[in-house]
Amino acid sequence: MHIDLLSSLLLLLASTTAAHNGHRHQVPHRTKTAPAKPHPTKFSHYLFRFTSANGPVNTSDILSSLQPYGFDMSHLSHTFSESMNGFSALMSDHCVDILKDMVTPNGVQIEPVVTIKRRMQPNPRATTTVNATRTTAISTRTRGHSTTDARSDSRLVRFEPAADVMFVIPPERLQGRDAWQDDATWGLQRISQRDPIAGVTPETPVDTLSFRYHFDESAGEGVDIYVLDSGINTEHVDFGGRATVEYVSKRIADLEGSADLGGHGTHTAGSAGSTRYGVAKKANIRGIKILNVNGTGLSSDAMAGIEYVIKRHRERRSSPSFRGSVLSLSFGVPLPPDLVANPSLIAEAPVLEKGLMAAAAEGIHIVTAAGNENMDACRDSPSRLSRETGLGGKYAASVISVGAADVFDRRADFSNWGRCVTTYAPGQDVLSTWIGSDNATHVGDGTSMAAPHVAGLVAYLLGVRPDLRDDVLGMKNLIMNTAGKGVIQNVADDSDRKLVAYNGVAG
Repeated sequence: MHIDLLSSLLLLLASTTAAHNGHRHQVPHRTKTAPAKPHPTKFSHYLFRFTSANGPVNTSDILSSLQPYGFDMSHLSHTFSESMNGFSALMSDHCVDILKDMVTPNGVQIEPVVTIKRRMQPNPRATTTVNATRTTAISTRTRGHSTTDARSDSRLVRFEPAADVMFVIPPERLQGRDAWQDDATWGLQRISQRDPIAGVTPETPVDTLSFRYHFDESAGEGVDIYVLDSGINTEHVDFGGRATVEYVSKRIADLEGSADLGGHGTHTAGSAGSTRYGVAKKANIRGIKILNVNGTGLSSDAMAGIEYVIKRHRERRSSPSFRGSVLSLSFGVPLPPDLVANPSLIAEAPVLEKGLMAAAAEGIHIVTAAGNENMDACRDSPSRLSRETGLGGKYAASVISVGAADVFDRRADFSNWGRCVTTYAPGQDVLSTWIGSDNATHVGDGTSMAAPHVAGLVAYLLGVRPDLRDDVLGMKNLIMNTAGKGVIQNVADDSDRKLVAYNGVAG
């Protein structure tokens, strides 16, 4: 049995063949009759996605044809372009029935709009600090090339024999320049080494800048990281002017404007690409605000945000400096707490999931949080897309789903697990950027914190593997086959690979 969050999943398929002429779907004969008299009806907020094999449906014609039956155009939330091919609106069940007759059988997916929610855990240890201005010291040196260096072989990205394609960091890149950051977070150090961090104990203060990060100095330059979240504190000094808020849901803009009032988006953006706390320190950080101050939003707003990302990605392709797009998602469709214990129940939002697959089809790399329910990640949306086939049977399992680990390489007790987790990454006691000032920080827990580490890692790897700019499956293979194998503890599921994300640069 499959469910969504707000109501039972409604996937309605048309049952009456309508007249069809090219890309324009005509209204059936009954539209010529007088509208029915007013009658009791139920209104719900729906997502509609048209699936015609003959091309995009003429959405304007359908909306116009519904008006004689009582549809109010003011109830229209979003109209999606041919990338998504649909719209979202508050609509009566009577008009839904009329709409189903306007398209060919199996020509429309209809789904109630569901609530999406951030994946940040309450953290009793969390602190928010306004810091004194300080400078992050990053040193570089030319890589050595001596064949007597015992570490030289470990600088290659290694793959398991089962990998379909063998990837290595190109030799010319290995002879480039290393960079070291000596005031890094523990998460950055863990991302840049294959083995666990040595010397930490339960008494070690891990939410400090007392660790060392080793990375290639390209650091994601030319890559766009789109953070679908609660906005970004773009004035924070650690973004160095590289962060912008490019899209804000009209519904949320009307309520609270474009600023990040909750901090969640700023924190995730910081882990992905800020100068001091981020993995990809030269990437462009582009905020897509679709969550409110409380970290919740609607799947219809998320669809609109994804469509904006596709549009910007297409525009950026022609730029000589462009190296790729990464979509960082630290939200999901939450399963009600009282239903988590039932393993037969799955959180689904198929229309939203198809929107993500449309982004993957454009060559946009998608990284999502695996969820915080301590359950099989394959029951979660969109985490389950890491094992699902995409549009037209292509882009199979292209989404990268990230579980949360602590400094001891243990799965965080809240993190989802299983075969739908692509890799684990630092997700507990994570220090990053925050709101309230231009240098505020906050310590957070959650798969919300783990996912942007890997989004930043994807951006970073696009710098050393430009051939993967649009190859979402190739990048996912690279992430998995670079990772430390079988490392994560506290995972009982044998289908879980227990991988830990790693940037492939020996230190």
